[in-house]
Amino acid sequence: MNDREAIDAAVAAWNEGGPDAFLEHLAPDVEWHAPEGFPEGTVWHDRESLAPVMREQFGSVFTGARIELQEAVEGPGGWLVGGRQSAVHDSGVEVDWASWFVVHLEDGLVRRIWLFMDREPALRQAGLDG
Repeated sequence: MNDREAIDAAVAAWNEGGPDAFLEHLAPDVEWHAPEGFPEGTVWHDRESLAPVMREQFGSVFTGARIELQEAVEGPGGWLVGGRQSAVHDSGVEVDWASWFVVHLEDGLVRRIWLFMDREPALRQAGLDG
């Protein structure tokens, strides 16, 4: 499986099975970077410590979380992966937002990942800012 296929498989896993299915596409020693000010923390150093955060955020607050992949471009600093996320909040409100990730893959698994809520810093991280 090449890197692009691994990205597509991870997105499909999220859409079909939520956080637990997605977690299977992360290396056991994944390094996950959240945006500054993220309430649950900013860096996790393994899948085991990241799993409860993802389950809490998406398993207990949202239902039907999905990602619509809009771009996946390889840059010198990693893959820029962007798309629209949508979910239904427990209150019944449908939410939709854009997010970008910069990912490094090893052996078909996500080894490092940075999450961004704006495209410009994601472009910089991926080395695609010009």
